[in-house]
Amino acid sequence: MDPSAPTRYVVQPQQLPYGLSAEGLGLRPPQGANMQVDFQGDAIPAYAPSTRPRGLDDELRGAPRGGKARTRFVAALRPASPAPSRRLRGKILLHTATRFVVSIAIDGELDWKRPKFLTLLLSDGTKLVLELDARTTAAGVLMSGQILRLSAELSNPFHADPERITVGQLQIELFR
Repeated sequence: MDPSAPTRYVVQPQQLPYGLSAEGLGLRPPQGANMQVDFQGDAIPAYAPSTRPRGLDDELRGAPRGGKARTRFVAALRPASPAPSRRLRGKILLHTATRFVVSIAIDGELDWKRPKFLTLLLSDGTKLVLELDARTTAAGVLMSGQILRLSAELSNPFHADPERITVGQLQIELFR
């Protein structure tokens, strides 16, 4: 097995034994949870069309193709400036005095080119440049669902909490 090869994490669905239900175990709300009862005792959906609050979709439905509501909606979706980087979330797997390892679940195709260094931003505002070691995922095209691993040896330990990593055009927000 190549330690620098990307890995994949899959949540395997499980089957309940006969006689058990997801609702009975508290895994899912009961079927009638989203129902209300009117004065005659008839069940009605919780979001009946007459009681549902009006939103932007209602404005768009009634607006002509180039109307004000549509223009506001399209303008709200358009970014103010093009984003220079891709944002991902990474989980801190290991943080000791000598090693720092993060795993990142890829959410779409990524042409990964393993750089030599990463920049780590700490909670106290300190920026550290760490050299990636051989345990980092090798270069290649990573697909959705695969795990990218970043591994670096530390020459000096740090005590502030790591918040963000920058690797090339990737911005990685960290969590434990």
